[in-house]
Amino acid sequence: DEIWLAARLSAKGKGRESDPRYRNLCRRLGFGLLGVSALGHVDVLVSPAAPMPRNNARRRSRLVEEHKRRQGDPVAGGGTRKPIMTAYRQQALACAAAMASAPQRPRDLKHACPDAQKILRRNVYGWFERSERGVYALTDLGRSALASWHAAAVP
Repeated sequence: DEIWLAARLSAKGKGRESDPRYRNLCRRLGFGLLGVSALGHVDVLVSPAAPMPRNNARRRSRLVEEHKRRQGDPVAGGGTRKPIMTAYRQQALACAAAMASAPQRPRDLKHACPDAQKILRRNVYGWFERSERGVYALTDLGRSALASWHAAAVP
């Protein structure tokens, strides 16, 4: 199956037919583009073809790194009601699990989570609080998150 778009050619040739943005969009979408003159002549401006994948090395490397840091496959496909389990959330849950019994220092959590110091300092989810200098404790929000996520998160 092919998809073709037809557009009237402008009298001076300065319309859609010469606009590279329009032609490139049709090419990327795999559409064919026909130019129709005022006399009824039809010219093929862009042939429909399978679009070439666009390679973004930075996006690809970030995706591969995220995949490497994840443990197991905790995300059930098609779920829309729960937040996505990311590698960062897995590490934060590992820190929370290690701190469930008592407040800890980041260097004591290094074995469970290599990025413990950054996770505790940033406190993205609001699960940790600084109880004293260099010592962090788990908040009530962190305890409830640990209870709800623990089965899926920590392998």
